[in-house]
Amino acid sequence: MIQLPDFHSGRYGCSEIGLVLVSGKYQAADYLKSCESGSLISVPFSGKNLMRDKKSGAIIIDLRS
Repeated sequence: MIQLPDFHSGRYGCSEIGLVLVSGKYQAADYLKSCESGSLISVPFSGKNLMRDKKSGAIIIDLRS
């Protein structure tokens, strides 16, 4: 689990679209804390308005709390 700006937490992961950064705050961050490395999670993703992490280039998937 990594700490991100604006009270967000996140985890990097592999997906069918490549490297992703799943992030969120509050309840979403609590959920991410419960995910162990290697966990398979299912998250909604529309593929529109893709934002990328500046450091890694990972696609950011924001979990709404």
